[in-house]
Amino acid sequence: MFKYVGSEKAYKGLQENIRSRPTYNAMREAKLAITDIGPDILGREEAFLSNLSEKIPIFGKLSKASNRAYSGFLNKLRADTFDDLLAKSKELGVYDQNPGIINDIAKFVNTATGRGDLGALNKAAPILNAAFFSPRLMASRVQTLNPMYYVNLDPFVRKEALKSLFGFGTVVGTILGLSKLGGAEVSTDPRSADFGKIKIGDTRYDPWGGFQQYLVLASRLVTGEMVSSTTGKEFKLGEGYKPTTRFDIVQRFFESKESPIASFVTSLFKGQTNMGEPVNVPAEIVDRFIPMMAQDVTDLYKEYGAKGIPMAIPGIFGVGSQTYTDQIPMKGKTPTGKENIQWRTQPGLGEQLVNKITGTQLSNIPQDQWAPLVEERKQKALKAIDMTKAKATVLETGESQVVDNTLIYMKDGVVKTKDITPKSTTTKVPATKKLTVKKAKKPKKIKISTPKKIKIKKLAAIKIKKPSKLKLSFKKTKPIALKMPKFKKIKLKPSKVA
Repeated sequence: MFKYVGSEKAYKGLQENIRSRPTYNAMREAKLAITDIGPDILGREEAFLSNLSEKIPIFGKLSKASNRAYSGFLNKLRADTFDDLLAKSKELGVYDQNPGIINDIAKFVNTATGRGDLGALNKAAPILNAAFFSPRLMASRVQTLNPMYYVNLDPFVRKEALKSLFGFGTVVGTILGLSKLGGAEVSTDPRSADFGKIKIGDTRYDPWGGFQQYLVLASRLVTGEMVSSTTGKEFKLGEGYKPTTRFDIVQRFFESKESPIASFVTSLFKGQTNMGEPVNVPAEIVDRFIPMMAQDVTDLYKEYGAKGIPMAIPGIFGVGSQTYTDQIPMKGKTPTGKENIQWRTQPGLGEQLVNKITGTQLSNIPQDQWAPLVEERKQKALKAIDMTKAKATVLETGESQVVDNTLIYMKDGVVKTKDITPKSTTTKVPATKKLTVKKAKKPKKIKISTPKKIKIKKLAAIKIKKPSKLKLSFKKTKPIALKMPKFKKIKLKPSKVA
């Protein structure tokens, strides 16, 4: 593959080599898929619907090199496998008994390499390819999982096809097992979109080669249940407010398989992207000219920094990868006008470029406040999952459960909740009535006339209690003459006098 990326001469040499093989006529007769990079749509690989991108300056050379690598690798794989199986059939004498076995050999090789048979729709392949991304690849995955496909093959080819299927399953199982032993997460729940994927941080790797989505779809349709890959919450199809139905599941599946142009048209009609975001037409157009590999590298760099770039390498060899970055909080309003926090997905590379050109702000909330809001949202989501599991346990066993400060219990056949947060011990002070203080009336003036004579008799003791403040005002009076007798003894009891 890398040889054909760097050299058009090497690619042309491969094509000449295949055409010069003694089995080439048998390949053509059995309709083995040997594709080219020319302008003929029927003769090209489905991933390259046209050669228009090859005419774009600079980028066109990269597009053509990618086309050579993809087409050249598959051509060599198909031709070599066809020759190998044909030679084995001749050695075993199978070919002599049934020369038509070459048709089954070609059918198996095509299907195993993503070039499935569309049957009556083969002539409509270009139209289907305009609507879906690689309809022959979709057909090949369905046929490989269909038991009747193997029943209808020649016994010799059937044996090779089953060996290939089980070998593939063994390799994938080994990869998943080693990944789990190495510390990565591997989901085993077929109702989840993460089923059979290798999860490292927020990045998922899919080594299934396009089979995983069909297994998840079948599991959801059969069980009538689905599990969120981000929150882990379980859903019953067709239940609850605005429920997700089986029809919704199938519709989303086919929307995910749309070609770039078809998905753009669908987004325009719906008014939102497949992620539920409002359609940004300039960004959507730019995104469709950006290689998926570039988007993967951008997401990994944003999530892990420079050390995340090597994590994109598996994508070069056909391993699907997806990085779930944290959603972005934004201030918004409910339909009733109440302010709330709304969430949107991280923008794609196309939207980032458009935002830089137009100066559009990504959020109306400062970036330093994103992390606490994201963490709070995660905790709420985890609590909601625990609550759902606890309610299911109470419904099944009748035993009460406690999640944080919430009691989940059964009463009269109904699951109920109660807040058991400890109450504070502070005492409430009863409200008092307002006190009205009447203003004191001004005292009348006291007139002290000059006495003629004041006599003080003998005192045994003087007791002074704590007095109130006393204020006296005197007018000018004549001096008072006091005649004081001799005291034997005056006893004063101590008191606190201000």
